[in-house]
Amino acid sequence: MVDLLWRATSCQRGDEPLSAHLKRFTECGVAILDMTPKRLQLLLHPVLEASHEPDSRQEIMRHLCGCLSEVTGKKWNRIFGGMVLIEKLMNQGSYVLLIETAHGHHF
Repeated sequence: MVDLLWRATSCQRGDEPLSAHLKRFTECGVAILDMTPKRLQLLLHPVLEASHEPDSRQEIMRHLCGCLSEVTGKKWNRIFGGMVLIEKLMNQGSYVLLIETAHGHHF
């Protein structure tokens, strides 16, 4: 099942907007747990790279704000995906994003 989901959602085109990569990752939800580390890294790579650009950091944080402020329980996968993305950004993304967040630039 995870392989089918991976193939259906992993178009590796370089011209995709950041929003598509963010949505793809956060909509996976619990399926993230079943992915191999290599597949997870491939899915995360565009977002982690984008975290080094100021405009992209704003877009990432707006997306995470939307994920974490879901009001319906029906989209719990999106909330979970957002929390996993936060963890990955903290460990592998730009340290500037953490500093900006600590200083209140995004929330």
